[in-house]
Amino acid sequence: MRGDVRGIAKRATQLEEADPQWSPFATHLRQLAREFKGRQILEFLEQF
Repeated sequence: MRGDVRGIAKRATQLEEADPQWSPFATHLRQLAREFKGRQILEFLEQF
């Protein structure tokens, strides 16, 4: 399964710009996307 890591990173940035409160969440999500950690992205998102 291939994911859209660029799209994930872009959405994380949009979320952060909309509400800076989400900055830690968005930063972590972008880091996982940058490292192509698809499974870890899913596990991280399942927490929310």
